[in-house]
This record gives sequence, structure tokens and C-alpha cells, in this order.
Amino acid sequence: MITFFIFCSIIFLIYVFFYKQSISDYTLLQLEFSQIEKLQELLLDNAPVIIKNCEIPHCVKKESLLSVPRFTNIFLGSCRLGDYLEKKKCELQIPNELQIFLANETGLQSYITHNWLPKLHTNPLSQYISSIESKLSFGSYQLQKTTAIWSIILPIESRYICSLVNPKYSEALPPRWKALQDLESVKNLNYIDVIVKPGTMLLLPAHWYFLLKAEETGGYFTYIEYHQPVSMLNSYLEKKV
Repeated sequence: MITFFIFCSIIFLIYVFFYKQSISDYTLLQLEFSQIEKLQELLLDNAPVIIKNCEIPHCVKKESLLSVPRFTNIFLGSCRLGDYLEKKKCELQIPNELQIFLANETGLQSYITHNWLPKLHTNPLSQYISSIESKLSFGSYQLQKTTAIWSIILPIESRYICSLVNPKYSEALPPRWKALQDLESVKNLNYIDVIVKPGTMLLLPAHWYFLLKAEETGGYFTYIEYHQPVSMLNSYLEKKV
């Protein structure tokens, strides 16, 4: 029994070690959706990946949401979802629970689980220890830190400017970095901007920082997190800090 416990502990420590690894530059890997069978190989490089010409789930397209009154009447802050989609100005206040609720109720979560979860597995054990969670998110994101094995952004309406900070340069961030709405004011910070448009998917490894800005009113996107036990534990600990 002790030998088994020691063996499991060693395996877990190796697992944590690889979870903590990240590349030290801004290499971005690109792939056409027609070449999706190569994705698992690219994921092993632990670098951000851009997948072009992805299908946008029909269940969360603008016309689909506008056709369902129980969705359009949900308040996103100072306006209803229907008003926001019609590009009316809105002071957004959207709790995390509502983003998850919309993903579940629209069918987005089922779509992501069926179509994308298997594509993210990189070893034989992945299918047994992995989980995936999707959100339907609106507007822009302040600076965030990824904790999932892979965090995925897929714009549905509006192009987005995604500012990326490699973990190597995180020491240049201010102590209250979570309140940042732009990175231009941060001195000596090395970051890059990536334009992500509807149908283009951006996959980010764990520990990266990103900030999302919608170029148009009415913009929204799907945010997906692919987890394994070590990343779920880290996510829990990060929220407690």
C-alpha cells in the first residue's frame, strides 16, 4: 500500500511539473480547421494555438438567441440581452453563474463536450481525468490569468483584440493587475496583441495572462476551459487568493 502511495505521489509530482511548464517567447501556432487532426500534436508544444475557419455553434448565433424570448429578456446589467444584441449601449454586469447558465441552456455546453473535448486529449489517460466547461460571455474581459490546461476563446459577434502576456513577463504587472482594462499604461511590459474574429479560435495554455476588447458594441464570445485534476485544484486555490 505504501509503495502504491509513493508511486502515485511521484506520478502526481511529474504531472504538476509539466503543468507548470510554459514557453518563454511569443510563438503562436496556427492551424486550419480542415487540419484539426494535427491539433493534439500542436498542443504538446504548450504554446498558444490559433485555429481558423471554425464552425460557430448555431445554438449561440445572434439570430438563434434573438428567436428565444426567455433568453432575450435576461438582464445583462442595465439592459436585456436582446437589446445588447441589437447593439444598444449597456452597462454590463454579468455574474459567472449566468454565463454558465446560458451556455447550458442554449446547448453550447453539449456542443462543446461532444465536438471539442475529444480533440483536446493528448494522452491515453486524458479522456478519464478531463472535463470541460463553457461560458457565453459578453463585452470585454479585464486582465485574466488562465488556470485551465487550455483556455479557449471563440468570438461569435465582433472582432476582438486579445492582449497576451507570457508568464515570463508577469513580474512587470502591478500588484492589482486584475483591475487592468488595458496594458498600454503598464511600463516595461512585454506583450502582444492578437486579433481574433468570429470563426477563429484561440487556445491559451495555463498561466498566461490575457485581456479581451470587443471592437464593436454587441460583441460576445464563448469562453471554454479544459481541465484536469491539477488545474482544477489550482483554479480553486487561485480564487481563494
